[in-house]
Amino acid sequence: MSGQADFSGLLARTQAIEHEVAELAQSMSKSEVVGSAAGGGVTVTVADSDYQAVYIDPQLMESCDADELADLVLAALRDGAEQLRVQASERMTLLTESINRLAG
Repeated sequence: MSGQADFSGLLARTQAIEHEVAELAQSMSKSEVVGSAAGGGVTVTVADSDYQAVYIDPQLMESCDADELADLVLAALRDGAEQLRVQASERMTLLTESINRLAG
């Protein structure tokens, strides 16, 4: 009976881990961040690893040339991508801790 109990426990832990992974995947697909540059003068909304919106403060368009605006948009894109990377890293850390807890 002990072998069957061990197997049942292992199966339950495996299912719990699968559930945690599925929840992580779902939460990752619902991520939305706003990358910004120039103190919020340029923002880029990133959702589901897809760019959703770009905002450029009209005052920046008057005070910057095209190259400067392009650099600010690129900086906002990079900020959004970094935020997504940090979120993914934090979630993977939580998942790893959860797997270790369930496996232990």
